[in-house]
Amino acid sequence: MTTPGVVHGGERPSAPPGPSPAERLRSPARDRLRLLAVTLGALALCVVYAWRGEVSSDFWEHAAVVRELAAHPLSPGHPLFSVTATHAYFSPYHLAVALAARITGLPAMAALSAAGLVNLVLLVLAFRLFLVRLLPRGEATAPYALLLVLFLWGREPWMWSGFLHIGMLGYSVPYPSTFAIAASFLCLALLLDALDRGRRRDFLGIVVLLPLCITIHPPTAIMLTVGLCAVFLARVRDEVLLNGAMLAGAVVVGSAAALAWPYFPVLRLFTEQPAEFHDWSGVFYQNVLSQVWPALLALPVLVWRLRENRRDALVLFAALLTLIYGLGWVTGKYGLGRAIAFIVILLQIALGAALAAWEAHLGSRRSWLPPACALAALLALFVYDRPPLPRIRRYRPPLWHEVQRVLAPVRAGEVVLADSRTSYMVPVLTGGHVVAWRHPVYWIPDLAERRGAQDRFFTPVTDAERWKVIRRYQVRWILLNRMEVGLDPAEQHRLVELGCVVTDRGPLVLVDLRSSCAAGS
Repeated sequence: MTTPGVVHGGERPSAPPGPSPAERLRSPARDRLRLLAVTLGALALCVVYAWRGEVSSDFWEHAAVVRELAAHPLSPGHPLFSVTATHAYFSPYHLAVALAARITGLPAMAALSAAGLVNLVLLVLAFRLFLVRLLPRGEATAPYALLLVLFLWGREPWMWSGFLHIGMLGYSVPYPSTFAIAASFLCLALLLDALDRGRRRDFLGIVVLLPLCITIHPPTAIMLTVGLCAVFLARVRDEVLLNGAMLAGAVVVGSAAALAWPYFPVLRLFTEQPAEFHDWSGVFYQNVLSQVWPALLALPVLVWRLRENRRDALVLFAALLTLIYGLGWVTGKYGLGRAIAFIVILLQIALGAALAAWEAHLGSRRSWLPPACALAALLALFVYDRPPLPRIRRYRPPLWHEVQRVLAPVRAGEVVLADSRTSYMVPVLTGGHVVAWRHPVYWIPDLAERRGAQDRFFTPVTDAERWKVIRRYQVRWILLNRMEVGLDPAEQHRLVELGCVVTDRGPLVLVDLRSSCAAGS
C-alpha cells in the first residue's frame, strides 16, 4: 500500500490531475479580454478621427445625404445638385443616422462620425460571433484575426470603403460599407446556427439582413450572397433539400424586400452603373501583390485546412470570391474587384485560426510565443507600411473649419461654384448645391458635362464663357480656393470681379453674384 506524500523506490508520486495546458490556454475570459484590448485600441483611434474632424472625400457625400434626409426625411431632394433626381445613398443606414441627427439636433457630420463608432462596435461583435460559430477555436481566433485584419497588409493598401486596415479604418467606420460588413458577418453566423443547431427561425434573420446589405452597400451584398452559398455547401449535413429551400426562400424574399425600398430604384443600382464606376475600380487589379503579400502567408494554412476537411467553409468562401474577382477582370466589370477586400479578410482569419491552434498546443510556459511573434511581425509591418495616421504633434485643423466660416452667408438650396475638391464641403456645410461632383453619381446623365464646365471655369477663359456657366447652372456664389486653382493673380482678379467679394480669408474668397452687385450680369 502506498501512502500519499511518501516517496517509495526513489520516485515521487505525480501531482493530482488538473486542467491541461490547452484547456487553460483556451480560457474564454482571456480571449475576450484580448479582443476587448484590440477593440479599445481601434476605437480610440477612431475617436481621434472623429474628434479632429479627419475625413476623406467619400465622407462628404454621405454627410450631405444625411443632412438632406434629416431636413426632409419623407421627400428628400438631391443632396448635391439643383436637379430633380433621387440619390443612390438614400439607404436605410443613412435614413437611420439622419433621424438620429434630427432627434438629437446633431449636425450631419457629427451624427455620421458618432455612427462610425457604433459601427465599429457592431463590427467587432458580429465578427466574433461569426468566428465562434465557424471555428472550433473561434473565441481564441477572434483577437488574432482582428489584429491581422488591421495590420497584415503590404505597402500602401487600397484606401477605399470596405477595407478595414489601420490606414483606412478611421476614415471608413462611418461609411455604410462598414455597417454592411457587420450585418454580413451576423447574417453568416445566423446561417451557421440554422445549419449546425437546427435553429431554422434564424433564416428570418437572413430575410432582414440581406435586403439591408443590398440597399446599403451593393458590393458587400454580392459578397454576402457568395458567403451564404459557401457556408451552406460547407456545413449542410441533414435535411439538405429543406435547408436549401429555406435559404433560397430567405434570399428571394430578402431580395424582393430590397426592391421595394421606396427612396430609389434598387434594381438600377446593378443594371445602370456609371461606366466610370468600373473605370475607377480598375485599381483593384493594379499592384495587387505589393498590397496583399503578407496575407498570402495564409495560403499554406488553407491547403492544410482543405486536407483536414474537403468542405472547409473558409477555403470554399475564399475560392468562390476568387472566381468573382477573376470574373471582374475577364469581363471588365472591375467593380467586382472589391472582392479582394473579403478574400484578404478570409486569409487573415485562416492565419488567426492557425495562431490560435498553435497556442493551444503549446505548454503553459511557452503560451506567450504565438502572441509575441504575431505582435512583433505586425509591428514590423506597421513600420514598413507607415500608414497615413493623424499626426500627434504639429496638428493643423482641417481646411473645412475655415470653409465653414467663409460659407456662412450661403443658404440651403443656393448653388455654389467651386473647384472639384472644395465642392465636396459645400452641401454638408451649407445645405447648398454645387455644379459638379468629382466621384461617380448615379442618375445624373450630364455629370461629365458638368465637370467640364467646372474645370473650364477655373482656367483662363473669357468672362462670357464664365457667365454662360453661371446662367446655365443658376450659380449664386463663387468660392475660389487659391490652393486648388492654378490661376495667376491677374486671372484671379478677373474672376472675382464677376461679383462682389463677401469674404476673403487666407486661400478662400467667396464672391456674391447677385444682380444688384455683379458687374457684368
